[in-house]
Amino acid sequence: MGFKGKLIASMEIKCGGHLFHDLYQINAHHVSNISPDKVHHFNIHEGDQDLKVGSIIGWKYNHDGKVKVTKQLIEAVDDEKKLITWKVLEGDTLELYNSFAITASFEENWATWTLVYEKKTEDTPEPITLLSLMIDITRDLESHLHNNNPLLYQKRNMGLNGKLVVSMEVKCGGHLFHDLYQTSSHHVTNISSDKVHHFDIHEGEDLRAGSIIGWKYTHDGKVKVTKQLIEAVDEEKKSITWKVLEGDTLELYNSFTISASFEDNWATWTFVYEKKTEDTPEPVTLLKLMIDITRDLEGHLHKI
Repeated sequence: MGFKGKLIASMEIKCGGHLFHDLYQINAHHVSNISPDKVHHFNIHEGDQDLKVGSIIGWKYNHDGKVKVTKQLIEAVDDEKKLITWKVLEGDTLELYNSFAITASFEENWATWTLVYEKKTEDTPEPITLLSLMIDITRDLESHLHNNNPLLYQKRNMGLNGKLVVSMEVKCGGHLFHDLYQTSSHHVTNISSDKVHHFDIHEGEDLRAGSIIGWKYTHDGKVKVTKQLIEAVDEEKKSITWKVLEGDTLELYNSFTISASFEDNWATWTFVYEKKTEDTPEPVTLLKLMIDITRDLEGHLHKI
């Protein structure tokens, strides 16, 4: 248990999603021209230039400072939903994962990447840096498509909203995670002390909707603080939602909400945010921090 997972990044984009879909569906070879520092080569192993379900393609790309390759089967194409799914058949990715599928959806002014995978071992990291690579490539393509289609930039401040999601299979029942955050949050600092240093309650006696709490933690090598309002608690779904009120996160984001759901043997973290500027990075490293903390808690809870 604890081998399966899913990562999702949804990004608001400046131009219509259909342009992205057409690029990957018809002109995938142009991706290496538009983002050459990240994607070096594209080729078709089986099928003709019209990429369709059943076609097998290959990419050479740069990831974690290394040049890597992948061979993928196009499993699904939905032109109405602007969706494509690729199943990884060969390549560097399968050195760490038993299976790996990538889905891209480009509806209206949103680009969504979904990675679904099964790790070879419990120690295999979640593919967070690969998701970050997909985000960076998307931003390169966005700039290219926008510069070539300026009239499609319909309003100011587009491209600022986003969502990141990670779902992780865990060894112990999700209700244990929910109970920990709902009744014993102060224990998180003991269990994951190198990442979380302090917890306190600013307003409210016990943790419920309306309570205001604070955390001190290490992120990107710096000690940071956050003050959060508990917006919602659902005991049945084992979910909690926190809205960031103050702290380091709001130096980069106009708004930031964190949701955690702990159902059955799955832990899911969701970030919903609005960036201050288009150059503000997606909070991928903060999502990685939540993954690492969850794994610390999982190790502790599994021993109980």
